[in-house]
Amino acid sequence: MATPDPKIPCPVEEILAAVKRFPNGSAGGVDGLRPQHLKDMLSGAPNGATVALAEALAELITLMHLGRIPDAVCGVPYGATLTALKKEDGGLRPIAVGDTLRRLAGKIVVKRGGRVMEEQVRPEQVGCGTRGGAEAAVHAVRCFLEEGRDESQVLLKLDFKNAFNTIHRDVLLHKNSVSWLHALPSSSLGNLLDNNALRISIGLRLGAKLCRPHVCRCGASVDEFCQHGLSCKFSGGRHSRHSALNESLKRALTTARIPAVLEPSGIFRKDKRRLDGMTQVPWKNGKELVWDVTVVDTQALANFAMSTAKAGSAADAAKKRKITKYEDIGSEFEFCPVGLETLGPWGPSATALFEAVGRKMAEVTGEPRSFQFFKQRVSIDIQRDVKKGKSV
Repeated sequence: MATPDPKIPCPVEEILAAVKRFPNGSAGGVDGLRPQHLKDMLSGAPNGATVALAEALAELITLMHLGRIPDAVCGVPYGATLTALKKEDGGLRPIAVGDTLRRLAGKIVVKRGGRVMEEQVRPEQVGCGTRGGAEAAVHAVRCFLEEGRDESQVLLKLDFKNAFNTIHRDVLLHKNSVSWLHALPSSSLGNLLDNNALRISIGLRLGAKLCRPHVCRCGASVDEFCQHGLSCKFSGGRHSRHSALNESLKRALTTARIPAVLEPSGIFRKDKRRLDGMTQVPWKNGKELVWDVTVVDTQALANFAMSTAKAGSAADAAKKRKITKYEDIGSEFEFCPVGLETLGPWGPSATALFEAVGRKMAEVTGEPRSFQFFKQRVSIDIQRDVKKGKSV
């Protein structure tokens, strides 16, 4: 079945049907507009006013689906009123009520893609989007307990209490994790992700199935979520991503009138190790800057616990490993380990370096958005080669 396109224009009939599906008495959002207001204004025999309102709503919802709502007003349609309800144990339960127009746009998208989503999530999930799914699950459990179970079988029920409020928001909403979404998708600027890279980048964040289960050439089993490729030593995107990030940093330094070279030789006298880059003029305290970039998988098994606790923890751990690796670099250089993660977060030292470079670029060019553009480019570099890691 083809996936419904949420961006096709909304016909008036679809708007009217979606408005009718709002339950009576539904609350409104920040602007105070309640679903009942729309139901009352659109009910009855069609006339000039109701037709004009329905057509205006259809045009507005189409713009929302296309993402063309001006940033200056996004806080209203995409915001929510928050009500704190007291729990029996004395705690508070936050209840957010979204804007009516945003909920209307969401109803239409869900209606269009509901059947496809049902097929994607069944049978693992039947509680949402599947008619009678919860009842079927209850009856299946009851039959298992009363009739179909022998002494060697048990039923395990897991209940994650208050899971929503225990999620660390900084992990999901890290300020650098979504910079690639704000980049102007222009091939001439080098900011355009192809369809496959975009699909995989979004799929990783949604936990979607991205490939068929198979065995990687390293011998590891790869499941349908295909996260193994982000940390596999045979990943096809590691080297190109590494080169792109270093090139972007070098280009940014050059824009800030700080010449730099990649893979300088002669820093380590005892072996042939090479750092990723070095400035050719002093950076700080009369010392040249030398850096080394590393990108670690946010969701790798070794990083998962720290990543869920605090955004950027995996990158920070990688930074510490780099410091240990290059502890004999000497005191004549200013060493900066640049730790980044596949889902976007930066480590503390990378953040400090990139912000400093951004300030210098803004001073030289007079463009106050220089740092924002640089962040977007770094974020794009990380996401672009994710697809190569998924094909391992």
